[in-house]
Amino acid sequence: MKKQAFGIITTAMLILPLVAGTLDVQADEVNTKAQTTDGTVTVDKSTARNFTRPVNIQLHALKYNNATYNAEQKQQNNGVDAIKGESTPVSKVAFDIYDISEYYNNGQRSQEELMALYNQYKGAYPEKLNDLKMDDKSVETDEDGLATIANLPVTKDGKFTAYLILQSGHANGVYGDAAPMIVTMPDLKPNSTTEYFGQTTNDTNDTINLYPKFLTSGKIAEPTNPTNPSDPTNPNQPTAGNTDPKDPSNPHNYDKDGKQIDLSVDYNEKINFGFDVTVPDRTKFNSNDPFTITVDAPKLTIDDKTVVITYKDKEGTLHTVKQDSNSFDAKFENGKLVIKITDQSLANQDITISYSATVPSGANPNEKLTSKVTLDNKVTDNEGNPITYDLKNVYTGGNNFQVVDASNDNIKVNGGSFYLQKTVDGSTKYAKLDGQNFTGWTANKNEATIIKLTDNQSVFAIKGLKDGSNYEVIQTAANKDYVNPNALVNKFNVSGLITPTYNDGTPELIHNVKKGILPSTGGTGIALFLTVGTLLMGGSYLWFRRSKDSAEV
Repeated sequence: MKKQAFGIITTAMLILPLVAGTLDVQADEVNTKAQTTDGTVTVDKSTARNFTRPVNIQLHALKYNNATYNAEQKQQNNGVDAIKGESTPVSKVAFDIYDISEYYNNGQRSQEELMALYNQYKGAYPEKLNDLKMDDKSVETDEDGLATIANLPVTKDGKFTAYLILQSGHANGVYGDAAPMIVTMPDLKPNSTTEYFGQTTNDTNDTINLYPKFLTSGKIAEPTNPTNPSDPTNPNQPTAGNTDPKDPSNPHNYDKDGKQIDLSVDYNEKINFGFDVTVPDRTKFNSNDPFTITVDAPKLTIDDKTVVITYKDKEGTLHTVKQDSNSFDAKFENGKLVIKITDQSLANQDITISYSATVPSGANPNEKLTSKVTLDNKVTDNEGNPITYDLKNVYTGGNNFQVVDASNDNIKVNGGSFYLQKTVDGSTKYAKLDGQNFTGWTANKNEATIIKLTDNQSVFAIKGLKDGSNYEVIQTAANKDYVNPNALVNKFNVSGLITPTYNDGTPELIHNVKKGILPSTGGTGIALFLTVGTLLMGGSYLWFRRSKDSAEV
């Protein structure tokens, strides 16, 4: 039975998905041109006897910024760095090589079948896989990210060979294994249909180049599989590109242009956070020595009961892991959320961590409240430093007010009662307060908190409001010497950062009119009003007298 055999051009099989924003490794995929006839590899009517020269495999460990390398596309390994000028070397990455020629059986197994065998043996028969390791061929990349596996036979006992290359050691800033690479012989030279590595007649350098690729946008990144912390069994996948980044339910930390988000919220409004982390391999953590992730949020309140982990397996199925002693533990104390992962089934997984937080009552208006993720020293960057990631900033605002005499802004008016309302899309809501701190909205006017000033008070403040332009102060009572308007007395905006409206030095003014006088225009306006009135009355009297005198003539 005739069958296509994968084996001419070196192929780097990708089995670990690349997740945007996480550090992972991708080897290159190529097209194969070898053919089989009744299970025997044939190359231009030649036989294995024509391939007596050994070959070298040179590994180029390179790291890329996620913006310059499209992780969703498999890159063809044509022996040339696909993105020249955009990569930097990764040193001290170790690789082992295994002789899997007997399983290749001169091309009778495809590379897919060889990869399936590897996946089977690595879990069920690790000792059998270990027997195939070529101990004298292990290598480590140098400062240029290069490592050469030298003098590999193209044939053995008259049959073509095949090799498996596995990452075995981890450089600083690199964790999780590179995708396994399988090399099957014979291998066509790049951009050629007639020349093969290892041919006797070929006197050129027989070095096969492979480019295992690393992404360096960080091991902590934007969330790819966030959940709604209120319902962790119902994952959603909002992205900063197609939802409002200023929406508290959006878990992202950066907008579609890569700018860190500054989010305006009310006191105690739920804010969803999320970020991705790549869990290190199982040799680096266990139940007694967990992989620890710390979120520093000194001025936020994090609900540690909402912490949820999600991830996708290699088939793309989404899994949700809730908090328990066998998977992970999360605790928020003293401004730090500490997440301890003990479940080794999460090793090498790109996981999304989701949780909710709030700005607590009493937090300072107009102040950016920051939070940052830090990984423990089981993984570090290339310089051996801790890996950190800044999450979105949040802030709140407010406003303060002073009651004054309508005739003179310098005359303070003590006493009075007020409440705050907000109208959005024709619907009015009323504020609940604890002192001057906002606590929530109600649709029932009777539940609104009434701000009552004493006979010694003329100022009041409301703190903990998100940015907006639809706030209104309604006055329901006034000082005994002043008219009670029982109506809207101030319509105002809230801004928490750019031009802060909460400012103890410059409150907004609420004008009250004194009883027993005509309406005031403020300042000298009342005198002008009386003068004009007197002139009009005098003019009317003179006109009346002249009209009467004319009638008597």
